[in-house]
Amino acid sequence: MLYRRKFLFALLELLGGETEKLRLQKLAFLFGQRGRALYDFVAYKFGSFSISMAYYHTTTNGDTVHAY
Repeated sequence: MLYRRKFLFALLELLGGETEKLRLQKLAFLFGQRGRALYDFVAYKFGSFSISMAYYHTTTNGDTVHAY
């Protein structure tokens, strides 16, 4: 679980410290397709969706995820 969290923070850092929730989900899905999959994704109406990754979104305001 700690590796997953580090991955998300590293991805956010590469994106300038903040991004939209949907974009973060899509980038994590693409990373898993090219390498080691960290999250399980299911099909959803806006693309791939990870329930375990959505847990990190519950602490954000609106549609933007911030790295603190």
